[in-house]
Amino acid sequence: VAPPSDTTTGAADGGNGGSYERTALFSWGRARNQKFEGRSVVSERACKHLRNLQSLINEGDDNGATTTTPVVLFVVNRSDCESVRACQEKCPVFAEVLAEVVHAGVRELAVRVRWTEEGECFFDGVVPVKV
Repeated sequence: VAPPSDTTTGAADGGNGGSYERTALFSWGRARNQKFEGRSVVSERACKHLRNLQSLINEGDDNGATTTTPVVLFVVNRSDCESVRACQEKCPVFAEVLAEVVHAGVRELAVRVRWTEEGECFFDGVVPVKV
């Protein structure tokens, strides 16, 4: 049985025919006249936010002690996703910038939420960010 098709999630099986795992994707959509560092992107703002976080890495107090730990937080809005990753297929620039800033020291974190039929939202755990 093939996994369900969805534009905001992807399938991962480790490349070796392992079990199906739904992965949340960011950012998805189409690049529509948005540019970041001269390249077409789905979300210029998302890329700018990552660079802004990177600029905070070495901020400190008057004594030079580092006081800031920048974190990019993804909120996975589906309880059936086991992880999140940058959508290289839709926006390779965002995926590249995310990898760069994480390598530079920005922490990555993803939390999953689940929704009730009544429209209530609840924390449903931390999931890995695949960079």
